[in-house]
Amino acid sequence: MIHGARLFCNEFDVFSASPLPGLLMEATAKQAYCLGNTGEAYAVYLPEGGSVVLDPVVYTDNVEVRWLDVESGKFSGPEELAIQWSGYSGMLKTQKTKGELLLAAPTSSIFTYHHQWIALVTVKK
Repeated sequence: MIHGARLFCNEFDVFSASPLPGLLMEATAKQAYCLGNTGEAYAVYLPEGGSVVLDPVVYTDNVEVRWLDVESGKFSGPEELAIQWSGYSGMLKTQKTKGELLLAAPTSSIFTYHHQWIALVTVKK
C-alpha cells in the first residue's frame, strides 16, 4: 500500500489539488472520492472497485486515463476516453452543457474485483 501511495504521489500533485466531491455522479462503488485541479487533472479513488461518472468541468472531447491498482502498485497504460456531452434538443453541436465520463475500474478477474483503484484523468489540450 505504501508503494502504491508513493507511485500515486509521483504521478499526481496532491498538494496543489482540491477535494471535488460534487463532480462525481452515479457511483456504483460504495464510495468514491475525487481530488483535482479543475480543467487539468483529476484523481478518482474507488476503495472497492466499481464505477463512477465524473463531470470533468472542461470543454474538451477526450481525456487520458491511467489506472493504479493500489494493492499491486501497478499502473495500466494510458487510454484515451471520450467525454459524453448532454444538451437540450435544438442546441447546436458546439453548445456543450454537461460532460460525463464513465470511469469503471479495470477488474480483470474475480481477484481484482474489490481492489482499491485510483483513476488518474488528464485533460487533453
